[in-house]
Amino acid sequence: MGREVLLKTSLNLMVFLLQEIAALRLQVQQLMQTQMQRQMQQQQMQITTLRAGFRQYWDTIIKTILTIRFHIESAYFELLQNVCQASSTSLLV
Repeated sequence: MGREVLLKTSLNLMVFLLQEIAALRLQVQQLMQTQMQRQMQQQQMQITTLRAGFRQYWDTIIKTILTIRFHIESAYFELLQNVCQASSTSLLV
C-alpha cells in the first residue's frame, strides 16, 4: 500500500512538473514574441526617423542649390545689364 501511494504521488508530481514546464515554455514563447514585436516597432521607428532626416537633408540640399542658382542668375543678369548699358553708352559717344 505504501508503495502504491508513493508511486501515485510521484506520478502526480511528474504530471504537475510537466504542466509547469509547459506553462513556462508558453510564457517564454510569449515573452520572446513580445520582445520581437518591440524590436520590430523600434526598427520601424528608427527607419521612419532616418527617412525623415534624409528627406530633410535633401530638402536642405535642394534649397541650397536653388539659392545658389538664384544668385548666379542674378549676377548674370546684372552683368548682362551692365554690358548693355556700357554698349549703349559707347554707341552714344
